[in-house]
Amino acid sequence: NFDLNAVAVYGNYAYLATDDDSQELVVIRLSDYTQVNSYDVPSNSNANDIFVTNSIAYIVTASSGSEEFYALNISNPEGAITELGKTEMNSTVFGVSVHNGYAFMALSSNSRELAVVRLSDYSEVNSYNLSGTANMTSIAILNNNAYLTRNLSSEPEFYGFDISSPEGTLSILGSAGTNSNANDVFISEDGKAYVATEYDDQELYVFDTTSYNEVGSFNVSGNGNAEAVYFAGAYVYVGTTNNNPEITIIRGGQGGWSALELVGSYNSDEGINPNDVFVDGNYAYLVTQNNTGGSDPEFYVVDISSSTNPILSGSIDFGFDINKVYVDGNYAYLATDSNSKELIVVDITNKASPSEV
Repeated sequence: NFDLNAVAVYGNYAYLATDDDSQELVVIRLSDYTQVNSYDVPSNSNANDIFVTNSIAYIVTASSGSEEFYALNISNPEGAITELGKTEMNSTVFGVSVHNGYAFMALSSNSRELAVVRLSDYSEVNSYNLSGTANMTSIAILNNNAYLTRNLSSEPEFYGFDISSPEGTLSILGSAGTNSNANDVFISEDGKAYVATEYDDQELYVFDTTSYNEVGSFNVSGNGNAEAVYFAGAYVYVGTTNNNPEITIIRGGQGGWSALELVGSYNSDEGINPNDVFVDGNYAYLVTQNNTGGSDPEFYVVDISSSTNPILSGSIDFGFDINKVYVDGNYAYLATDSNSKELIVVDITNKASPSEV
């Protein structure tokens, strides 16, 4: 009966960041999908993001009269969860990532959009103030670089930072504009940044993070926003709010990423908005808003073994919105807006007949 804003899996447990004032952290045991624990942080603000490593859960929240960053000991997931430290950020924190003994946070503050907290004593030791007032929307770290996206402003919407000296000089490695809100980013190991935006003419941007030059872009058919992007192998999968199609599969053309071309697409007969897509092997898993037309599905399994001709393998009608999907092995994990089952587990062993378990 509350919103789930983020999830992190560590060991045999899933850790959920929620907007419930009495349990901002919820622990789910994955062996039987039972809630086994929770933790109430001192503030009454929504938990926006969670990062888990080394038996510690790091939670960030909306601005409140108390702290917005918490480190929690989860070494005994079904026992006592204890507070290791906390930090007053004086701002809403939208994202957190931990690297080399420091927590890096994306903030809504107009005076410091990137903040660094030293985890040995939970002191804020550094920050960076970007020009403009647009909120940061996400943060991701690869090696000693942090990548942040933000809403549209007169300044660029995508940035790379050198964070090799967390308590020294934080410097901008480069930036690029996207002409609209930047909603999601995927950084590949070869240094390409795939950015999903709301720009009608270029919902997908590809940037080279060695130069921050645009090396490619793609205009997804329709006027919907690109909400999600995922890169796997040689293909980029973009989920949009278009009714036809909901999933677009893109690859580099003969000119490489400077000549992106449509590979294939899948259009559901129902024509409703997708919320998320996850690619695993030869299958793409698509979840959508509630389709009110009878027994029409909200969960789709699409065979993408032929990239030029994706084919529906199986589907399930739930009767409510499915917001996010994550696939691990023979199971798909769904985040929903149902008041009776916010987390659903689907057995996808038989792609033609997935079933809720």
